[in-house]
Parts: sequence; structure tokens; C-alpha cells
Amino acid sequence: MKNPHAFRCPWAAFVVTVAVSAAGGSAIARELPLAAVQAPASPAATKVVLSPAQARLGTGLAAVILEPKPLEAAVRNGYRVKDGRIQVHAVVADPADVGVVAGWLEERGATLVSSADTTVQAHVAPELLRSLAELPAVEMVRRPIYIREPDSPRDHVTATAGPVGPVTAMTGPIVSEALPAINAPAWHAAGWTGQNVKVGVIDSGFGNYDQLYGTELPVAGKVHTAVFGDAQLNSGKHGLGCAEVITDVAPGVELYLAAYGGTDVDIANAKAWMVTNGVKVVSMSQGWLSWGPGDGSIGTATGAVNSFVSGGGVWVNSAGNSRLAHWQGAWRDDNSNGYLNFDGTYEINYVKTSDGSNTVWIDAGKDVYAALVWNQWTSPATDLDFYLYRYDGTNTPTVVASSEDQQSGQAGQLPTEDISFTTTEAGYYGFGIKLYSGPTNIQMEFFNRFDGNPLWFNVQDGSITPPGDATGAITAAALDALTPFTIESYSSKGPNNGAGGALSGGAIKPDIAGYAVVSTSAYGPRADGGFSGTSAACPHVAGAAALAWSGYPTYTNAQVRTLLESRAIDMGTGGKDNDYGVGRLNLGNPPAGSCTAPGVPTGLASSRTTTCSGQAYTVSWNAVTGAATYTLEVATDPAFTNKLNLSQSVFTGTSVNVTVNSNTPGTLYNHVRANASCGASSAYTSAVQVAFTGSNCGGTTYTKTYYVSGIARTPGVVPAYWYSDLGILNHGTGSAQVQVRFFGNSTPAPFTATIVAG
Repeated sequence: MKNPHAFRCPWAAFVVTVAVSAAGGSAIARELPLAAVQAPASPAATKVVLSPAQARLGTGLAAVILEPKPLEAAVRNGYRVKDGRIQVHAVVADPADVGVVAGWLEERGATLVSSADTTVQAHVAPELLRSLAELPAVEMVRRPIYIREPDSPRDHVTATAGPVGPVTAMTGPIVSEALPAINAPAWHAAGWTGQNVKVGVIDSGFGNYDQLYGTELPVAGKVHTAVFGDAQLNSGKHGLGCAEVITDVAPGVELYLAAYGGTDVDIANAKAWMVTNGVKVVSMSQGWLSWGPGDGSIGTATGAVNSFVSGGGVWVNSAGNSRLAHWQGAWRDDNSNGYLNFDGTYEINYVKTSDGSNTVWIDAGKDVYAALVWNQWTSPATDLDFYLYRYDGTNTPTVVASSEDQQSGQAGQLPTEDISFTTTEAGYYGFGIKLYSGPTNIQMEFFNRFDGNPLWFNVQDGSITPPGDATGAITAAALDALTPFTIESYSSKGPNNGAGGALSGGAIKPDIAGYAVVSTSAYGPRADGGFSGTSAACPHVAGAAALAWSGYPTYTNAQVRTLLESRAIDMGTGGKDNDYGVGRLNLGNPPAGSCTAPGVPTGLASSRTTTCSGQAYTVSWNAVTGAATYTLEVATDPAFTNKLNLSQSVFTGTSVNVTVNSNTPGTLYNHVRANASCGASSAYTSAVQVAFTGSNCGGTTYTKTYYVSGIARTPGVVPAYWYSDLGILNHGTGSAQVQVRFFGNSTPAPFTATIVAG
């Protein structure tokens, strides 16, 4: 059992974001001639000017639907395609028309239709897109702006490549190293574990979450799931790492895991689901690099945060990992050739090595995501175009990808450009921005999604990524989990942008500093890098909010926030600042405990006095008044210093089947304790002993997996239940252990049974 314990869009201006995946070979640093860095950006092809009707199909859609193979063209342009349909956002002017447009799409076979604010999200057949854009209610049809999630901000392109070193093995429950810094153990000892507090996690996926009930996550009945958009619930490790950290800090919480497809519409709907279910704390280690002005108030995702908080909840968000991968400034064109000068004569902003000493040579097959934003969020009149350049070290840099959406003040247009591209040739890659038309009194931001590597020209100030900019969010910076608690080099720095995306006049952000570089089962041990990023810092703060609310259940959300911020330990300059916020997370002393431990279970017994390798025996005990769960430990010595690593150790029932696979004979010692919902536990029972032969019971042990279709207590159209019977016959001469698991819209806890011979 786990012991009680437990990123990001630009703003006003223009943002360029790039993500370079780790797959596809190594990238190395090469000496990039200064003349190449200073070389003017090469001219782009003449831009095709669209009519107002054509311009309503944004982000290249007008061209995509004219291609002989539009689905393939859509993929090349960064759209998601599923079952012959392209995922798009249809934006309407009047919220009352959202239902009309959604109904129109559903009638014509669109799938995964959902909405938030004035946006309808759906997968739509290519031949319907023009008709959709021509609906009177629709202002614009465009590609959703997706969150591009890095594996780890400590991953970066290095100057040398070599074999991966040894990986540290982990056994038993894995606990975040940050718990002492938070003072969480003292709260647990006083009986405050986050009990009676529901915590939501919004993330891209939670791979293998259903294998960790009762160990790295709460027991099965205290974990609830939902899927929004085209997400895959049981995939990826980012969300799982966040859920693990929350469970470490506040093991008594009830978790609500929402997998979302990476869009702001999905986030708004996930938030609504959590509100319906009484969630009080939301943890979201996500952020855009290319959406919203960054002033804390505008945007669907930012609005979801602020509305959750105004409804009485606490929302904790990562600050972002873009501290060194960010540039911002006003438009300048020193040589009047129509291209932005980042600094003097520099017109291409390349990606550098992690130490900033040179430029990175990027292999073919790397994914590059980039986006541009500027501060004209109402009827953008300045038309900027965005280009990705490749330089081979000898010839003139050339354009390999572009985004040339039209901004002409037309309704529904946005001051954004974004690129999704996979490199086809190795080279140096950088970004350039061209002014096509319009006023030049604009301000810009530039983010590099490859967080472990700085840009040639970067500005640390203002690198918070939305919705971490949200006024209502408690935004978390990242510190190393162990003393001296140094700030992570990538941790985004404030302030927020000013109103409408101005690069001045913004509020201080982040709000507090959480902890990173910690061990989880999802990311492995700290010694091998662990779970890093403000993505790891965020759930530490969310877990602490749950602890605070369990200790002070009558507090309002504002009081919980005040407790967290007032007890933080100041770091950096005195008072709240744009590096650490109010300081590093520490809960201080807990309130006096009022949690009564249940009595010690009685009647502990084993169904077998002797067992062999692979053969199950059942440990049972009597129920105890006041017990919410029971903890079982099995060891090979009476002092329980050599405990076995059980697949599950916390149970709500009063019996459990135990199977040990080993060739070493000896004695198995079993004992149980009772746990109250508030966190207090009884002493363990005296141990019951089972002799273990270490053999395989005289025969060969076989393991088989069978999948059986059927219906299991599925609600019907009317209030009724349907049942399927499952019969299991053991043809062998010895007992067999069977685990039954149900796969469906929800996943009940598996159970095991011993089937005797015949």
C-alpha cells in the first residue's frame, strides 16, 4: 500500500511554438556560421488572397478540400482525421445558434459533436465543409488549436549521442520525494489525508491506471473516469503521473480522471462533468503555446478555469516550461524588407543546444509544431504569415513549411498562425515572420515547444502559458523536490500579459512554486530523471489543496487558497515575484486531529495451511465498525521487514486471494489492519502463517488469457438490468486461479477466484 503521503499559449502578440519529438534518430550540435544566422529570410511564394467566403474556411481548409485526396492533405496540414472525417471547429456569432449548427452536423453524419461557448467541435466529411462554412450562423471553420505535450522538459537535443545508461529498478509503492517539503506526513499523522474531497485531473490520457488501484492510486471505487473529444483514456503516462502525485500527497481523495482530446472545447466539457460530480479541486498540467492573449480573462479554456473558481472550486494549473524557449517584443523591420528582425539584422530564430552554446542539427523525421499570435484579438487587421526554414549549413535558408491564413478584419478571424510539420531532411531549423499587410503597431510573443532547448533569441519574462494565466488559477512554478529547492531552468516566468495581450501591465504570475523531479511508476525513479516539469509541480499543489480542505472542511475556496499562499516559504526577492510566486509550497502544521482509528480486525484466517507456487489461498477476517478499507501485508519473516510486493494491498471487502510465485520455500506471514475514511488506521492483527513449498504443486503452471463477449449489468433503455452468466470449468487435476476483468464504458475492479479440479 502507498503510505499516506502522495504547461501553456502565448499572448498578445505573436507566438511561435515548436515541438521536436525525441524519436527518429539523434540530433547534434554543429557550428552554424554567423553569416547564416544573420542572413535575411528567403522570400516566400506569393500568397493567395481569398474571398470573404473562402476565408471562412481557415487554416488552409479552402485548399485542403480542393486536393484530389483531401484527407491526406488534411493530415499534412495538421488536422486530425478519423473514419474519413476531419476534426474542425465551427465558430458562431450567437451562442443561441450553437445547437442549430450541432444539429445540422449530426443530421449529416458528423461524429464526436460537442460544443463550448460559441464553438462547435466535430469530425466532418470533407465534402460538407464548404456547406458548413456557408451556413448563415457560422463565422469561421478552422482547425482546432491543440495542446502539444512534451514528454519531459528535461528532454533536449544534446551535442553528443551515446547509449542509454542503466535504469534504476523500483519495487513497492513509489512515493514523491517532495512530501517532507510540503510537510504532508504531519498532516497524514493527524488524520488529514484529503478525505471527503473530490479531485479532478484533466489530461491527455492515463495509461494503465486500472492496474494501480490500491497501490499508486486510490482503490477502484474511488477512481472515476470520462473521455472528451477523441481522447484515449488508457494511453500515455502524463496524466497517470499527475494522478499518482495527487494520491501521494492526499491518499484519501476521490479521483475524477478526464481524458481530453487536446482542445479547449474538451476542457470546458471536462470541467462541466467535474462540477456535476461535486469535484472541488482540479489539477491541469496542460497549456497552449498559441491560444489567447495571456491576460488571464479571454479564451474558452481560461473561461472554464475562472468559472470553476467562481463556482467555489480550486483550480491548479501548470505555469509552463517555456522560460528559455520564449521571445517577445514589438514589430521591427530594420531593413524594411517585410520580415521581422528578432535582434538587429536577425530574421530567423533557430533552436539551440540545451546549454545555449550552439545551434541544433535536427534529423529527418522530427515533428515540429509552431504557432504565431499577436495582440489583435478583436477583428485582426494585421496579416502576418509564419514560416519554418531549413538551413543545410551551406546554401541559403529555404522555406519548408508555412502558415498563411488571412487576417483582414473579417468576423471570426484570429491573430494566429500555426504549423504542424515533420522534417523530411536533416538540417538547422528556425522560424521567420513576414508582414503581408496591415498596421505594424503590434506586439508579439514567440514560444519554442522544445522546452529543453533555448531559442537563439529568448526573453524569460512573460513566458507563462495559458490557461496558467487565468486570474482564478493557482499557477504552479517548478522547483527541484530536494533541498536547496532550486528553480528548474525551464520553469516559465511571469508576469501575465496586459489587457488584450499587451506586453506590459500584466499581473504577477506564477502564484506558488511546487515540486518536480520526483519518482512515479509512470516516469520512473528520480535517479533516472523521474517526473519533471511544471506538470509535476501542479499536482503537488492540488494535492496540498485537498489536504487543506480535509483539515478545514468549512473553508471556502478563497480561504483554501489563502492558506496555501500564506504558509508558503518565501524564495527569491521578498514577497510575491514572477519566478516563485509567493514561494515554495509548505502546509505548515496541521489542525488538531479528530480522526478515530477503527478497532483491530478479528478472526484472521487462511483457507490453506500449506501452499505452493502459483496456488491461491484466501485470507479472511471479520468486518470492523468504522473501517472504510483494510490493508493486507504478506512477508517472509515475522517482523515484516521482507514484505512481498502485492499487486493490490488495500481492499474494501473482508477477504482476498493471495498467490505467490517463487521457487524459494519458507513461511508466509499475513496480517491485516483496518483504515478509517479520515486516514487513521488500527494496529495490525497477529500474523497467520502459511507454509510455502516453493514448488509448482507437482505440475506445470500455465497462464492463458481469454476474452469473452457478453453483457454485465448494463443499464437498459428502461430501468432494467441485463445479465450474462460466465461459466468456468477446470479440466485439470489441480486447482487453478482465475482473474475476471470487465472491459466496458467503465472498468470495475477485477476479482480472483480459485477453481478446484473438475
